[in-house]
Amino acid sequence: MNATWHQLWTALEAAVSDASHPLRVGALATCDADGPSVRSVVLRAVDRSAPRLIAYTDRRSAKVGSIGMRPRVEWMFYDASAGMQLRLAGSASVDTDGAGVESAWAGLHDGQRREYALAVNPGARIDPGSAIATVEDARSHFALLRVDVCSVDYLELGRIVHHRVRFEQHRDWVPETLAP
Repeated sequence: MNATWHQLWTALEAAVSDASHPLRVGALATCDADGPSVRSVVLRAVDRSAPRLIAYTDRRSAKVGSIGMRPRVEWMFYDASAGMQLRLAGSASVDTDGAGVESAWAGLHDGQRREYALAVNPGARIDPGSAIATVEDARSHFALLRVDVCSVDYLELGRIVHHRVRFEQHRDWVPETLAP
């Protein structure tokens, strides 16, 4: 594969295991009947052979509903120190059961599990004394958000010259140089 392709996937793989990596948190854009919505999402796993990106989510979140309506998403990452922007577009899906979900849940520490333990849906107002869900309920709220990538737009902002390349699945991932 192309050196740029290798470089961008190596950076994404590094972000999975390094909580301070600049590509660890990206902006995920979805769209529903009300229009576009963008939120920060933590990258949890990468499979460059698929290619696929994975995050964790609460199955009750608005983004899950948006993905159900329109699965096409775009995930943007930016590393200011390297001057690198990655935009990965693809089809998203949400897994609530199966070995991958169980494995991911088992890998969470108690603090992370508590994030899924609110009895109210994400984005709902929390009143004083709002109930906390049980651990079993928390697990039922947990899901994997999978993005099967079909397009990658890589932009490197150089001091003198910028470099932009697009890779698309329908073109067998052959790099296409673009004007920045």
